[in-house]
Amino acid sequence: MKNKTSSKSPTASKPISSWDDAVFDPADLVQDMKEVADHFQGKKKMTLRTFRAVASAPNFTPSQIVKLRETRKLSRPLFAQILNVPPVTVRKWESGERKPSGAALRLLEIMQLQPETLLKLSGA
Repeated sequence: MKNKTSSKSPTASKPISSWDDAVFDPADLVQDMKEVADHFQGKKKMTLRTFRAVASAPNFTPSQIVKLRETRKLSRPLFAQILNVPPVTVRKWESGERKPSGAALRLLEIMQLQPETLLKLSGA
C-alpha cells in the first residue's frame, strides 16, 4: 500500500507485473498495517503521497455491458437505477453510442466483481 520512494532502492518502486516479480517483505506488511490502523483510529490521514493510487477501473465494451446486465437478469431500467444513471445512458453504452467513464466505470466494475454490494445498496 505504501509508496516505496523512501530509503528503498529504485527497483522497489518498479511496478509488479506478475507474482514472479513480487518480493514479500514482512516488515513492509507490518508497517503498512500500522499505517492503516493509525488511519482508522484518526491518527493519520491517507494521501496520495503516502499511499499508491488505486488502479484505474477497466474499460467495458458494449457487449460486456449487455452481458453484465443480462447475466444478472436485470432489465435496462432496473440496471440503470442500480447504477444511478438514466436508462437512456445504459442504452447508449450498450449500443456503443457512448462510452462509460469515471465513476460509471468503477460502478460497472463493482457490478462485475461484487454485484451483491450494489444490489444491496439499491434495495433491488
